[in-house]
Amino acid sequence: MISPSAQPQEWKWWVQTLLTPLGLIVTVILVFVNKNIEDKHNAQRYEQAVISSYISNMTSVLEQKPLLSEDSSNNMPAILSHRSIVQAKTPHVLFLLKDKDRRQAVIEFLRHSKLGFRSRTLLADKKVVLGFNLVVSQCINQFLEAYNKKSYSLSNPYTNILSGIDFTRIEGIDLSENDLTGIQLIKVKMNGANLRSAILNNAMLSSAILSRANLAKVYLFNTDLENAYLRDVNLNNAIIVDTKLQGAVLIRADLEEVNSNKSTSISPNVNFECADLTSASLQKADFSKSNFKGAKLERANLIGANLSKADFKGANLRSASLIKSNLSSSRLEDADLSMINFKLTDLTNANLKNANLSWAINLRKDQIKSACYWEYATYFSKWVGGEWVKDEYKNENFIDKLTQHKPSDPRKMLDCRRWKNLEDLIYAE
Repeated sequence: MISPSAQPQEWKWWVQTLLTPLGLIVTVILVFVNKNIEDKHNAQRYEQAVISSYISNMTSVLEQKPLLSEDSSNNMPAILSHRSIVQAKTPHVLFLLKDKDRRQAVIEFLRHSKLGFRSRTLLADKKVVLGFNLVVSQCINQFLEAYNKKSYSLSNPYTNILSGIDFTRIEGIDLSENDLTGIQLIKVKMNGANLRSAILNNAMLSSAILSRANLAKVYLFNTDLENAYLRDVNLNNAIIVDTKLQGAVLIRADLEEVNSNKSTSISPNVNFECADLTSASLQKADFSKSNFKGAKLERANLIGANLSKADFKGANLRSASLIKSNLSSSRLEDADLSMINFKLTDLTNANLKNANLSWAINLRKDQIKSACYWEYATYFSKWVGGEWVKDEYKNENFIDKLTQHKPSDPRKMLDCRRWKNLEDLIYAE
């Protein structure tokens, strides 16, 4: 028989037995949480030490900066020495810093101290001028000379600061209004990056991922963006000249008024060959003499765009909007121009050989006859099995009637010599 005094002891034993595993679990959790807090504090202290060391190293450069003014163009050894310090220290610091705000602080330090990225300004005459730099006078003269001669070879002493850094260290950094001429960021991942008003002349950004990035008012002279992923990117009011965008993905991209503020008569001459511009907006943009061979421009907004002398051979412009656009002397050979609104579209001297204009809207007879080789185009076809099938009878009948319609004949003789010369060149090859 158990005595009454033994019952409380048994109760205590059961309580201890049940609480011991729970106590161990709680203890482990507390240790884990404390370790995480301590690790975070250590990481913060480490990153703070990294920034402190970096700024300390930059102090010597800042102290010598008055000696390296824009009038000291003959002091190149000292200038190069200080450049090498900035170029050697900055990538390493950006690589070590995991905190995005601290990485941004480094960029802002370089910008405001004028030791790193040059800030660009825009004068009233809209000529591009580079902001203050260690060699600012030389840079301005060199850039304007190159700008006028169509030789965009300006070198930026700080372009390799970000080159070679872990891509995750760059994503999210605000690089707006910075001069990044010649920077090499091949295959870089910068989704949603802010590069507004930046200068990216001669930059290497092939296969870069820049979806949803802000590139409004950016400068892209001779920039390599081949096979870049630019879905939903904002390129509104950008200046794009001699830039490679072949194979790039620009679905739903905003290219409105691109090159509309260009202060030079140089033609854009942009390479969009095989690029995907589906549902993109090029409204009021200037892409004259540009290459759109094989490009996808289905449902694209081309209202008021200047596309004169552009090459659209084999391009798909189905259901695009070409109202008030300029396609004069453009090559539309083998292009899909079906279901397009041609209201007030200029087709003067354009090459319509084998182009498909089925189900076109607001396409006048005089518009058609203002183009070259219009009699070899297709005007009637049916969509069968995922492709257009030409209606031979309706097409021939339409062309015969249009040929006999004298009121629609062009008032001036067409100039189709360039297409004849092009054919001769192709056959000669």
